[in-house]
Amino acid sequence: MKIWRHRRAKIFTRLLFMSLIISCAPIQQTIEARPAEISELTILPSETDSRISTADIPHLIMYDRNAPQGKLLLFLPGTNGIATRGPRKLFEAAIKQGYRVINLSYINKQAVARICRGETLANDSDCTEKFRTERVFGDPLMPLIPDEPQDAILNRFGKLLTYLD
Repeated sequence: MKIWRHRRAKIFTRLLFMSLIISCAPIQQTIEARPAEISELTILPSETDSRISTADIPHLIMYDRNAPQGKLLLFLPGTNGIATRGPRKLFEAAIKQGYRVINLSYINKQAVARICRGETLANDSDCTEKFRTERVFGDPLMPLIPDEPQDAILNRFGKLLTYLD
């Protein structure tokens, strides 16, 4: 029970840190009634962190070049998703509402439902939690997935923000 509380506190702290990163950008107070001039960038994860070699598929960044810096929409494409093929209409709608959009590229070839099932799940009831914790934070908890700490969603996101800055 004590380990579970420690793990939850660690996860909560990391999620709080991520939300602080996102909310630190000044928020646009009003949306001007003008058409957005959407710009796009594609950046390889390995450009932001030379240790990344797995799933080195470009991140997609979309924004209105003429809008003041505002809110950020972080989109995770999900299992087998490719960041450069994201839901463009959704991204464009978000940009028109004052958001900048990042569709993050990360290791997403193995779905949790394909790993944590049957005997694996029966032997480890925390399998899905461990899978997601490793995928998001990089903690080496699941020998069944090949993710390295630099492949973690949090690392990729943080390195990308630093690179963009």
